[in-house]
Amino acid sequence: DSGLYVRTVLDEERWSSEIPFSVSEPRPAFSLFSSGSLFLVDKVSIGGADIYVLQSEGLLVMLRNRLLPILSIVVLGVFGFSFVLSFSLNAHISKALSELLKGFESIKKGSFSRVKLNSNDELGEIASELNNTMGFIEKTLDRLKNSNELLRKVSKEAQQASKMKSEFLANMSHEMRTPMNAILGFAELLMNEETNLEKMKYLKTIYRSGEHLLSLINDVLDLSKIEAARFDLMISPYSPSKLVKELTETYLPMAYSKGLHFANSITERVPEYVNGDEFRMRQVLTNLISNGLKFTEKGYVSILLDYDGKHLIYVVQDTGFGVSRDEIDKIFEPFIQADGTMSRKFGGTGLGLAITKKIIELMGGTIRFESKVGEGSKVTVRIPSQVSTEIPKQKEKAEIPASGKVIVASENEDFLIIVGSMLGRNGVRFEPVTNLANLSRAARELGASLVIVDTPKNASEALTALDGIDEAAIIVITDASKDEVQFGDRADEIIQKPVKEDELLSKIGNYFELKPKSTSDKYRILLTEDNEANQLLIKEVLEKAGYSVDLAGNGKEAVEKIRRNNYNLVLMDIQMPVMDGYEATKKVREEGYKIPIVALTAHTMQGDEEKTIEAGCDGFLGKPVKQYDLLEVVHYHLGVYGKNGNRRTDGFSKPGTAKHSSDSISFFAKDMGLSMEEATAMFVEYGKHIDKTIANIQSALEKKDMGFISREGHSLKGSGRMYGVEEISEIGFVIEAAAKNYDEQGVADNLLRLRKVYRRFWE
Repeated sequence: DSGLYVRTVLDEERWSSEIPFSVSEPRPAFSLFSSGSLFLVDKVSIGGADIYVLQSEGLLVMLRNRLLPILSIVVLGVFGFSFVLSFSLNAHISKALSELLKGFESIKKGSFSRVKLNSNDELGEIASELNNTMGFIEKTLDRLKNSNELLRKVSKEAQQASKMKSEFLANMSHEMRTPMNAILGFAELLMNEETNLEKMKYLKTIYRSGEHLLSLINDVLDLSKIEAARFDLMISPYSPSKLVKELTETYLPMAYSKGLHFANSITERVPEYVNGDEFRMRQVLTNLISNGLKFTEKGYVSILLDYDGKHLIYVVQDTGFGVSRDEIDKIFEPFIQADGTMSRKFGGTGLGLAITKKIIELMGGTIRFESKVGEGSKVTVRIPSQVSTEIPKQKEKAEIPASGKVIVASENEDFLIIVGSMLGRNGVRFEPVTNLANLSRAARELGASLVIVDTPKNASEALTALDGIDEAAIIVITDASKDEVQFGDRADEIIQKPVKEDELLSKIGNYFELKPKSTSDKYRILLTEDNEANQLLIKEVLEKAGYSVDLAGNGKEAVEKIRRNNYNLVLMDIQMPVMDGYEATKKVREEGYKIPIVALTAHTMQGDEEKTIEAGCDGFLGKPVKQYDLLEVVHYHLGVYGKNGNRRTDGFSKPGTAKHSSDSISFFAKDMGLSMEEATAMFVEYGKHIDKTIANIQSALEKKDMGFISREGHSLKGSGRMYGVEEISEIGFVIEAAAKNYDEQGVADNLLRLRKVYRRFWE
């Protein structure tokens, strides 16, 4: 009842009559079973016979009913197996990926926890490689950490060293310039007075060598400040055209002296004012121009100034020796010159161009050096510059009348002597101030028109001292170029040490009409002194300060000379033969002479000063006379110092036997240019002075007069050095400090030390 039915059709017509259906397409032929029909499936021709393949619908239904459950079970099984397999694989992969992610997270955190994955597949290989990578990174980081720690340590040490270097340089700047000021200052004083040609040659050599040393100091300090990043630029409006013109005027004499042409060219594009650091730009151009003039024997040196809208362009060109291409890069290195023979021939430190290049780079600019050997060099500097809309304010210089009051402020006695002599020779009267803390008050009380300030080691002290000085013009004497920036807004004029007389007078000349005195116009002083050694010493000191000195051996001779000559000042010894100083002074006053008279005496017992004043003296100076004290008193009474000028009244007490150090006397004699006999006599007098000073300090200590004790200690400090008794100088220093700190016990202890020294030297 099911299956395929096949019949050989021999007679198509017969077959067709028995089973009627269309051969051309499958269709139900007849109803063989109640459940379905037959369908023609295919027709096959075999051996001339046609074979028809028929299919029963019932068979299909049977097959469907039997196969469908089996097929469903198979499909469900396949899906179930796939689900289980997929779930297992997903769990395995998820776990592996989770472990790998934990590994990457540990790398980010720096813990480097190893991945624990037991798998032989590709994920296991990835985990293994990740663990190896973590090990490598961990070792690398450990090495890097150690290196960084070492670098931090080295960096800290370098910073500390740099700080110490900067502090050392700041201190050395002051410590080196201070003695250089004294060396060059005194050398200049001696050159002004020396007539011996051979000695003049030596002095000029000293002076030139000192200036060369000072230049070297400046270069080294500038380079060190740049390298330590302590080199600041001060931006303000300035005129580049004016700067170039001023430098041209400055270097014209040098060019002419070598037979060179020197000129400038400034284009119309250059703005009137730009914002920049004029001081450093001047330093750059000064170096380039001076190098051009130094290394050019014939031809010309020129400077061109142009502006391209963003940059100032400076071009310095010369027809000098030139530099080879191989040497061009080296010339900007510190301490390097293009040719060693150049250094030997022309000198120089080789720092100039190194400093110049670094300054230009700090300004954001560039420098280009072009040169050919035998043809010359061309240096082009480009500096970013913004046109300034602000016109720099010009300082209004105070016009000081000839009778104007001048203050010179310094805590350095050598400075006061040097500057005092320079001013005294040129008729400038001034008031000394030795404590900067009192400067502002002194300027107000005196009504000063001009203040000359010597900056101390700490420049801020001078800045503070200048506060409140509004009516007077201010000239600041600085130790270093950096101070020029600090005092730029406070000072009317700035002079860098060492002080040169011509430069100082030029600056003062902006406020005074100076009339330098000729030899015949010098202040004339009569020295009345019966001791030839004292005559020689005092006369030498005064003449070196620019004064004309006449001598008188006693009071009678002094009166006669005063009648015949015009003197500006009389120094009158009190104890003299024929006629003493008291009687001589009375006669001078009785005859109507109003000339200032200063008493010189070794007797300063209580009441002695009053006696000299009653006799008609205007001042009082104790012996032995020290250079600073003598000039201070002379300047005061000649009007070179103002009315508040300090006077020293150190004196001596009763004479005593002397038993003192021959070494100290030898030192004193050599230092003062005296014979041993003269030095011994003065040393005896000095012992009397020490005896009196001990009594005065003891009395002041009982009265708790620390101000007086401080002054006495200061006097001991200076006199001890002068007479070669360093112990007294040291004790004086300690007594002065103790008195300023109101340390009574400290004063008492050191007064006892002073008594012991006195007994050892003079009793």
